[in-house]
Formats: sequence, structure tokens, C-alpha cells
Amino acid sequence: VIFASNVEQAAEKISRYYLVDTSRAAHKPIYFDGYQGLAASAVLRAIDKHPPPYLLERFDKIIHVDCSRWKSRRALQRTIAQILELPHRVMAAIDRQDREDDFTGTDEASRGEINDVGREIHRTLQEHRCLILFCNGSNDTVDLYDFGIPRSEVVPVPCLQRIIMMGCEQLRAVLWPEMGVPRLTLLVIDTRGEKVERTLPDLDKLKKGHHHGYVATMDMRFIQSLVRRSYNIFWSPYTVGCSLNLCISAGGQWCSNEKMGSDSISGPPLAKSLFPNHSYNTYNDFAVDDISIDHDYSSAVQFQPGDYHVEIGDGFSNTSVETIPGMKAIILVMDKAESLHVHDNSSITTANPGNIPGLMKSGQVLKLGWNCLKWCRVERCPKLHTVFDANHVYCNFEELESIWAADLPMARCIWSEGSARYYSARAHRYAKLQSIHLHSCPRLTFILPLSWLDTLRNLETIHIVFCGDLKVVFPVEQKLDLSISTYIPMAFISGTLEFPNLKHVYLHDLHKLQQICEAKMFAPKLETIRVRGCWGLRRLPAIGRDNHPVVDCEKDWWDKLEWDGQEAGHHPSLFKTHHSSYYKMPLERISVLR
Repeated sequence: VIFASNVEQAAEKISRYYLVDTSRAAHKPIYFDGYQGLAASAVLRAIDKHPPPYLLERFDKIIHVDCSRWKSRRALQRTIAQILELPHRVMAAIDRQDREDDFTGTDEASRGEINDVGREIHRTLQEHRCLILFCNGSNDTVDLYDFGIPRSEVVPVPCLQRIIMMGCEQLRAVLWPEMGVPRLTLLVIDTRGEKVERTLPDLDKLKKGHHHGYVATMDMRFIQSLVRRSYNIFWSPYTVGCSLNLCISAGGQWCSNEKMGSDSISGPPLAKSLFPNHSYNTYNDFAVDDISIDHDYSSAVQFQPGDYHVEIGDGFSNTSVETIPGMKAIILVMDKAESLHVHDNSSITTANPGNIPGLMKSGQVLKLGWNCLKWCRVERCPKLHTVFDANHVYCNFEELESIWAADLPMARCIWSEGSARYYSARAHRYAKLQSIHLHSCPRLTFILPLSWLDTLRNLETIHIVFCGDLKVVFPVEQKLDLSISTYIPMAFISGTLEFPNLKHVYLHDLHKLQQICEAKMFAPKLETIRVRGCWGLRRLPAIGRDNHPVVDCEKDWWDKLEWDGQEAGHHPSLFKTHHSSYYKMPLERISVLR
């Protein structure tokens, strides 16, 4: 019995004490009769119009079907279809059947539901967790399943060890038991169409006792099915010994946990470079292969897929994820990702799924931090303008070791400019970043914005080729916001950022490059610098006095460099030089008359 003095109070008590519990033991259908039959419709309407926040978190959709004035089962199904805004063809099917019943003289009260319409309703709702508020004005019990409303039933399978579903194009959702499937060691789901060439993972290489998940889909919304309803754990009840290989692509395949170049990804071969005209080389003594990048990517940096690997490729549906549970599920999966491979997609504008339409709705700040990402590879995405559209307050990339990007014709930056305010977590930003490899990104203007608090203490290699608009690799904030913190780092006072483990700098055909870093650089372990076609660059990093790095460059460029002197560890005598046999010769200024 619920005691309430008004409709709003009754709606609150019903929501809190009866509708919040979505566990297996909870009652799925709840019968509410109002006060001796009165006020039932008003209370249900109040729940629908003003649902409390905890209901919005539990359910994707709240649907109020008011049939207090009962006409027929057909009319009930029509009402549901109208609420769901089903396509015109569905409503036309109901109208057509009504006209036929009018012609045959079928009484309105005896007109039943239409099976084809029920299938459309079921297809629309099956990927959602729904709360149905149904005001039944008939004298009989109505099973909404007959009208296409999916049942939320879970069959316990405690001993199930393997699930393999290939080519399940109509599969929209998987409902997991509340406690997961503890003995499930292999999950393989592929919801793509029959035309996709697919292969099973190599079962012989799976670790015994490990929980392996392989999922391939073209719809971002299916990610919700990988997460149990507690919003913070996958289908597996274990956080240790669990792996996930997620392929969001029409043509991609699951990859093994071995180091791979481009030719070790199973499935169709990857496309050639989007810039075939770069195959020529201005300098006949300096092969592009010398810096381990060529146009077929055969000698590209090796990519190491992690236990949690995500691939985003061609043909996937970037359908808006509108529900809070769906948004949280995507963030959970991406925050767990240890490796990310984005390739051959002609629609996405950023590699960050946090920017898909609808992800920041409902006024909630949903944070995607890329907390576990170690390896990232992005290539051949013609509309991508930013690899990581990063709010630097939330995205620290604490585990990132390698970033590799190529053939991004519209990309303006790798990391967007974010907040430069001081937070304690900023001390760990990019702390493990070791290598930056960029190739054929012609509109790139900068790579990674830094603050005076950032230290790329593990960065060893900077490797940039054919990025003609690049002006600076590391832009640096111009001033500190002392309203946030009174701490003033020594780097800001000295105007110098230290790169304590930087060893190799390779720069090729960067015609607009003016600076590697907007601050002065100190790189005490620098070993090699190779530069070609970077005529606007005027400074090299300062170095320790004990090491003598080799600089391979054009002589004309070397002669125009600017230096701070011996005391600053910044003098041409501290470097060993090797000049190419071909370099830019000064031309006589003459007039040609014709």
C-alpha cells in the first residue's frame, strides 16, 4: 500500500520503491490500481512528464501508453506506433487493415493487432531498456509482448563457456545476467552482413583461463551490449584476465596481440597512400626509407595491439547515442582501450568517439580520459580534422607510448588546444610518450600543445615527414593563470622546457616549420638529427656538453642557424655535421629579358 497526499507524491514513491530496482529478482510487471480505480492515469502521466533523474539513468526510454478509454487491441497498437513515431509505411499498414475491416464489417472492438507492425515495434525497442507506463482501460489483462514490446527476460546459463555468433545482422542487443556469466571464456559476436569476409580468432592461441571477447559491428550503439547494467564492468565479472578486441568497421578483422606493421592486420589489405605524388625525393642522397617511413608503410613503426583493442574503420554507422547508459558504455570501453587503430573512414572528423552526436546531452559532463591508451595509429581518414579533440583537464594520456598518423589531408592538429590551467593530474600528462610519427598530413599546423607544467620526460623520437603547413611541433602557453595556482615552475622562469630522453629528431619536407618548440629546448641525450627541406627552422635544442649528436642536413641551412653560445650548451662546435651532396645552392640575381 502506498500512502500519498497528492499525485506528485504518489509518483515519487512508486518510482523510488518499485521502478528503480531492475535486478533479476525484481518484479518486471507492476500493477497499479490508483485509489479504488481513481488517479491511476494521472500518476502514470506525472511519472512520464517529470521522471526523476534516477529513472533516466535506469531506462533508455520511458513510454506512456494511455488507453484508459479502451477501443480495441488494434487501437492500442496504433497508439504505441504513434508514440514511437514509426515510419509512414507502418502507419499506412494499420490504415490499410482498418479499411479492409470496415469493408468486411468487422466490429471495431474486436479488431486485433497486426503482426508486421508488432515486428517493427520490437525492432525499434529491442536495443533499449524501456519503462512502459500502460493505462489499461479494458476489462482484460493485456500482454504487451503481443504488440511488439520486448520482454526483459534473462535465462541463467552458469556453465556456459563459449558464445560464437557470426553474421547476426539483426542482432541489436545482448542482455547479460546481473552477475555476469562467470565461466564464459570466449565471446565472439559479428553483427555485420553476409557479404563481409570474416574469420574466427585463432582459438589455439587463446590463454587458458582468460576471458576473451571479439566483437565486430558497424553500429556504435551495439557497444552498450558489452557492458552490464551496473555501467562499470563488462560482461565478465573479472577485471583481471579479461580482454576485448572490438572492430567497428565494415571490412576490418580482429588482430592478434603481436606487434604488427600494416601487412599483419588480417582481412583485406590496407589501401595505398592518399598522396602517391610524394613518391619522388628531392634529395638523391637521402632516401625516405632512411627514416623508416615509406609510402606503402611496409617499414612503418610497429604497432602493438593491447588486451583491450579498438579498431574504427570504414562503413560504420555514426548513429547518435542518445541515452545516458549508452554514452557511459562507450566511455567505459574507450577508457579501457589500450590500443586504437582508426583507418579508411571517410566520414569521421576526429578519432575521439566522445564527439559523436548526442554524447554530451542531458546536461551531464561525461568524461572520456583515454586513461589506458598506450598505442594509437590513425591513417587515411580524409575528413578528420583533429585526431584527439582533447579537453586537457580530462584527457591526460598518462599511459600513451606511441602516436602514429598518416594520410590525413584535412587534419590541422593531432591534439587540439585545451585548458592550460593547473591541476595535479597534469604532472602525469604524456608521461610515458616515447615516439611521435607523422607522415603526409599536409594541413597540419601543430602537433601537441604544452604548458610550462608539462614534461615529456620519456619522449625519445620525433619523426615528421611531408607535413607542408606545419609551423611548430609543440606550441607552448604564453602565460600562467595565477588565479588557479600561485606555483610558478622553473621552466617558465628560464623559458626552457627540458626533454630529458629525446634522442632522435627526423624532419623532412616541412616547408613552413619555424620551431620545434615555442620555448627553448634542452635535450641532454640527443643523438641524431636529420633535416631536409625545413628552410624556416632556425634553432636546434641545446644539449649536454658530454655528448656530440650527429646532424645530417643541408649546408646552407646549417650555416643560417641561430645559437646561444657555449655556456648555454648551444653552439655549432658541440655537434657533428654531415652535409648532403645536394643542397640549395645560392643563385645569382639576374634579370632575364625576352
